[in-house]
Amino acid sequence: MKKILVYAKSIAALVGSVVTALLAVLPPDQYKWLTIVGVVATTVATWAVPNAVLDSVSAEAVPPAPAK
Repeated sequence: MKKILVYAKSIAALVGSVVTALLAVLPPDQYKWLTIVGVVATTVATWAVPNAVLDSVSAEAVPPAPAK
């Protein structure tokens, strides 16, 4: 379950993009406002979902770069 949290922002952006693309296929005269709402909702959802980091991967786990 924690692994999904690492990709939560990407999943939110992907779902929002797919929904927005599907809304863009609808007739533009009737549903133009719905497409705009989808774009705004995707932007807000992508911004609001925090970036998560696995506890097992930390800055200390990465070895320092060799000095030249």
